[in-house]
Parts: sequence; C-alpha cells; structure tokens
Amino acid sequence: ITAAVVGVIASLGIYFAINTLFAATRTVDTGPLALQLPDPSSLRPVPLAIGVLAAVLLFAARWPVLRVLGVAALLGLAAGLAGLPVT
Repeated sequence: ITAAVVGVIASLGIYFAINTLFAATRTVDTGPLALQLPDPSSLRPVPLAIGVLAAVLLFAARWPVLRVLGVAALLGLAAGLAGLPVT
C-alpha cells in the first residue's frame, strides 16, 4: 500500500510540475502507455523562479512549509497583478 501511495503522489507531482512550468506539452502514445512530454521552448520563467526560490527557502534556509507556501502565493499574486506571464 505504501508503494502505491508514493507512486500516486509522485505521479501527481510530475503532472503538476510539467503543466505549471511548461505552456505546451505533447503526448506520446506507445501501446497502453501515454507519456506527456514538455516542450522546452515553452518554459515559463516566472513559475520556475518562484519554484527555485521556494526550494531554496525550504532546503537551504530551513523555513517552515506554510511560510514558504505563503511567500510563493504572494509572489504569484504579485506577478499576476504586475502583468507578468504566469499562465
């Protein structure tokens, strides 16, 4: 059961990371498998910068998760209000 839970969480993490960081993806179908591959030219710099900052705050600065989540949300809101391309 533990391996299944870890697999589902990892799958969701990869799905949300690809669809947040890249504007375009393509699906490669091979038999029963469908693999979603990002288009490297469609990388979104603002979400990438917020994600890198969040990782630095979590792992290097040892900030609590809720504080990092609040900072990332505020940065995303500020970027959206400033008219930066976040989506």
